[in-house]
Amino acid sequence: MGRDGVFISIEEVEKRFGTAANKAGRIVASAANRALTAGGKVLKQETAARYNVRQKDVDLKKVKASWGRPTARISIEESHRNLYGFGNKSAVTPRYPIRSSSVYDPDPKFVRAQVMKAGGKTPLEEAPKPFVQIVNGNIGLFQRTADVSRAPLRGVAAPSIPQIVRNKDVQERFTQEVGEMMVKRVNHEIDRILAEGKK
Repeated sequence: MGRDGVFISIEEVEKRFGTAANKAGRIVASAANRALTAGGKVLKQETAARYNVRQKDVDLKKVKASWGRPTARISIEESHRNLYGFGNKSAVTPRYPIRSSSVYDPDPKFVRAQVMKAGGKTPLEEAPKPFVQIVNGNIGLFQRTADVSRAPLRGVAAPSIPQIVRNKDVQERFTQEVGEMMVKRVNHEIDRILAEGKK
């Protein structure tokens, strides 16, 4: 998630413990791991709700917090895949190669693609026109590097999953949910341990 994050000050937790301040790392680590689970769920749900992808397409790498290192982390690593293979199978139409009547004007008139859930498919009308083709045994969406019949082909890239996860609305919901969970779990753990100390 880059440098974005939700932070709880261990110093503030230690102040509430007094002589039991050595437990602060354990408290923050436990809260961070609960927030890690909640945050991962939110990222998957919110991204799939806005983009033409499935929750399982949002492949999260999670690093849990520990007592000695009370910091949890979520990361996503993915390159820009071909737009043909983006999310659901219906992301691009047509789904099969069409032999064009002219190398300068591929049929059909244009390919349609849908990246966002809302709004339907958008015509890809830029020049050179993108078209579905099989290259080296792999089907994908391609376009020529110039309006010349022998110009090399290049793939048409889709947005990467890390790129769409950084959607403003997705990030706002993530920060809200993780922040609330962190505060809730830290307070719960502090109250529980302090109550045990009074027994």
